[in-house]
Amino acid sequence: MILVRQRRPSDYGALFELFNEPAFQRGAMTREPFASKEELALWFQMLATYKLELVAEDAGEVIGFGLLALLDGARIEHGGWVILGVRETHHRRGVATGLLETLLAAAKDTYGLHRVYLNVFADNEPAVRLYEKHGFRIEGTHRDFLWRDSGFVDAYTMAKIFGANAPDKTGRS
Repeated sequence: MILVRQRRPSDYGALFELFNEPAFQRGAMTREPFASKEELALWFQMLATYKLELVAEDAGEVIGFGLLALLDGARIEHGGWVILGVRETHHRRGVATGLLETLLAAAKDTYGLHRVYLNVFADNEPAVRLYEKHGFRIEGTHRDFLWRDSGFVDAYTMAKIFGANAPDKTGRS
């Protein structure tokens, strides 16, 4: 059974493996692999001031990660952005769906966000389909966004709008 929970400091080792996994690097990362767990921890600290970090685990093994970062600024604080990743051995088993649904519920119900967005490589068709299934729409294409292997890869910006009935934002200090 898959458990979705908040990330703990003890998860850095498993997340270091996930973020450096070749499939994750190819399908989700714009940066080079992390050199150490400490470098990964610093990267997490720099991501955003206000955020929800989740992991998915199966039988005690961390197999996925999800992040909802809340945008900061008077004119954009109605929004947030998402990062999602799953170990290759657990693709197509509902892990990404569980993480994404939890992040979206928190975005809407806990934080009262109106808009959530993400970037996804255009050639990551399973991820694009997952996001479309959950109400995300492609808003734009970033041509030649990333150099991978022997050529450039496009990326999409996708967003989900929750609508005018989103509650007021809560949960920030």
